[in-house]
Amino acid sequence: MDWTLVEKLGASIIIAVFFFLILKWVLEQFKEELKENRKERKEYLQTLAEIRTEMSDHNARAKEFHCNVQNEHKQMIETLGRINGYKN
Repeated sequence: MDWTLVEKLGASIIIAVFFFLILKWVLEQFKEELKENRKERKEYLQTLAEIRTEMSDHNARAKEFHCNVQNEHKQMIETLGRINGYKN
């Protein structure tokens, strides 16, 4: 048997196995990264939904506050107008 041929094929096979193991490791790392990204995206969307809910609640309370302030200012204008002697 020709040992030089076996040595050349053996070295090629070892190199091919080495590259295969590296490729397998890289793909596993990529798979783990994708899983973590999906989990992070889900948390981000939940947080975004909570922020949106809080913003709509805030807007409703702010609108109510502004209406109350507007009514108070109308009453103040009427009262101050009477104090200063203005008629309607």
